[in-house]
Amino acid sequence: MSIPAFLDNGSAHSLIRKSLALKLFKTFQPVKNLKLMCMNGGTIKPLGSLNLNIQIGHKKLNHTFLVFENLPFPLFIGRDLKRRSDMMIHENANKFWFPDMPDVHYSLKNIKGKFVFMLEPTKIHKLEEKVVHRVQRLLDKFPKVARKDGSLGRTSIIKHKIELTEEKPINVAPIFYPPKYSKEISKQIKDLLDQGLIREVNNSEYNANIVLAPKPDGKVRMAIGYKRLNAITKNNFYPMHKASFILKRLRNGGYYSKIDLRSGFWQILMDEGSIKYTTFDFEGKLYQFLVMPFGLKNSPATFVSLMNEVLKGIIGDFCFAYVDDIIVYSKTLDEHFKHLEEVFKRLEAAGLTINAEKCQFCLKEVSFLGHLVTQKGIKMQPEKVRAIVD
Repeated sequence: MSIPAFLDNGSAHSLIRKSLALKLFKTFQPVKNLKLMCMNGGTIKPLGSLNLNIQIGHKKLNHTFLVFENLPFPLFIGRDLKRRSDMMIHENANKFWFPDMPDVHYSLKNIKGKFVFMLEPTKIHKLEEKVVHRVQRLLDKFPKVARKDGSLGRTSIIKHKIELTEEKPINVAPIFYPPKYSKEISKQIKDLLDQGLIREVNNSEYNANIVLAPKPDGKVRMAIGYKRLNAITKNNFYPMHKASFILKRLRNGGYYSKIDLRSGFWQILMDEGSIKYTTFDFEGKLYQFLVMPFGLKNSPATFVSLMNEVLKGIIGDFCFAYVDDIIVYSKTLDEHFKHLEEVFKRLEAAGLTINAEKCQFCLKEVSFLGHLVTQKGIKMQPEKVRAIVD
């Protein structure tokens, strides 16, 4: 669905007209204690909010729009969305672009800032109040798994070990980053140090550069370019369940929950002898990962090995693990809560934590591996079909 959106630099929030909101959804979420200041000095209270998956140019992100009754335009892009997407606008030339692809320009409809982008609604699954209470009791029963402070777990079941085909130093020339990204990298490094995920060292025979990866919300994630290290790392082949096999077994479910581990890789410690290989530099300082970082050749295999051990004996019966997602499936709701409790017990014993905000519980349909898993069977997600057809 292509919808014209008006760019409003004077609005701090992105807005959507009620009639359009109801066309996309039958309802929207209430908003408490929020009023917007108008140009005439008065205030106006939104009717609610709506989370939408949108695409502007090549950028895809999920964003919250405030719902209002009477708007002169169906959709307004405010400074919040403009800032999150890193959108660069040249109104005199009627075009906009993004820093990650500066050579790709998109046209504005006119100098006032109207332009068309792709908008897809995010389905909001509402649970019955009594089910919500049961889920909350489950989370409260396992405070070490669903930590309210957002801290990461540490498993003692496995450590990540790097074995090389040949021991030879790896040194790469330093990269200098623009001030905007340098500031963000410094912030993320400080966060990693504060959490005890990395340490600073004086010297190392190994070194790698930082690379920046765009996130769906328009921000950037700091990653390490371990290409040269991976080239001399021995392969660790660990079998993973095929997506087709998992999807066939999920047909047996009536209720589904998807459990998201909080930064799962970072809950696995590095083998002491392998820490030196993870060295990276930034502005003349060297750092090493104490936990398993993203980007290493055998990181996924180590994680799959961990999850197979944690869920041994119940994988294929009522749950599967794929990357850092666990999906639990059951025929009845009571049975489902018994299965969820068993999974939580195992996560607690393993010292692992979840991101409760990203988990989905007790649904009758759930998206998984690019498919929509329902009580009536498995089907392709509608947006995937549209992408192929279009």
